[in-house]
Amino acid sequence: MGDPFSFLQRMANLVGFLLILGLGTSFASEESDLTAKAMNAYRQGNYDVAIDCFDKLIQLHVTDSYLGRGKTYFAKKAYDKAIADFDEAIQRRPSAIAFRFRGEAYSRIGAYEKAVSDYSQAIQRDPSNVYLYLDRANAYFFNREFSTARIDCNTAIMLLTKNSGEKQSLALAYCIKGQTYASENNDDCFTNFEKAIQINPKDCLPYLSRAHAFAVNGKLSQAIDDYNIAIQLDPTNAALYANRAEIDARKGDYAKGIEDCNKGIKIDPYCGLAYDRLAWILAVCPDPKIRDGKKALENAKKACELTAWKKPQCLDTLAAAYAETGDFEEAVTWEQKAIELDLKDKDLKESQERLELYKQKKHFPFSKGVTH
Repeated sequence: MGDPFSFLQRMANLVGFLLILGLGTSFASEESDLTAKAMNAYRQGNYDVAIDCFDKLIQLHVTDSYLGRGKTYFAKKAYDKAIADFDEAIQRRPSAIAFRFRGEAYSRIGAYEKAVSDYSQAIQRDPSNVYLYLDRANAYFFNREFSTARIDCNTAIMLLTKNSGEKQSLALAYCIKGQTYASENNDDCFTNFEKAIQINPKDCLPYLSRAHAFAVNGKLSQAIDDYNIAIQLDPTNAALYANRAEIDARKGDYAKGIEDCNKGIKIDPYCGLAYDRLAWILAVCPDPKIRDGKKALENAKKACELTAWKKPQCLDTLAAAYAETGDFEEAVTWEQKAIELDLKDKDLKESQERLELYKQKKHFPFSKGVTH
């Protein structure tokens, strides 16, 4: 992805031009100082400082300031604010990078159709950019448009092969392609995952994806093995611990699942998936000594907040947490919202079954385990 501060070079050229003319010296200096401060703060993770600088740059009408502030909000996972800034950036200058950034923000909140539309706009403006095809393939995948996603993957593979592209991107193309096959329960997924691993064995994503495919096929030990490798490769990736936690729980090791969730949260307090997995275990664990409706509800709400209340899975967990506390009215409300948000979900039947249980003031049947 392009650096959100790539506009700094353009601004520096403008400043230099003004100085050569002997004009606008103080204005150029103020812009230069603010943009340098914003860039440094962003790179150091001091997002509030960066946002304050962008606020001032916006007041000075500096080009691309909305784009920079939007990317900073994105880094803070304040996706609604990021989208609002990208809207402004696109209105002022509808560039490929602005559409791509907004597409990423839409993807993070589960608005995949809007993400696809933005990536398509970006591709129209930069048709040789292989990363845009990968981004759109990913959005198609999450929108369950698997055959269309594979078309974009094949386009990316062709472009990367033709131009001797980097290994990481080529491996990613095969990995996304493998995910589409896995979602259709097609064993071609393993061929693509193995291809991705051969191309870039140091990337954790193919192992994560293959682990998920193993889990779907009930091969839990092999799934754990792949998650372990993925975590070794990327030990600060909170989502990896959250995903391994689900397999821990499916194997009956609920304490280990909770431990993995807490590790993920410690690594990244903004990882919605870790809170969601923890809430699910606490809400539906078969062991009454572990089940805790109050804590489940607390973590489920946190997961929903971090995903802007737009992830069906998180709303489904929230419903289960409410049911565990005995508040079946709220459980029905949130299960209905989860279903409304994801009518294409392959687990829609299970969601509808849970909804009927909550309407009858019954808990989720713990004998089904904690898969989610």
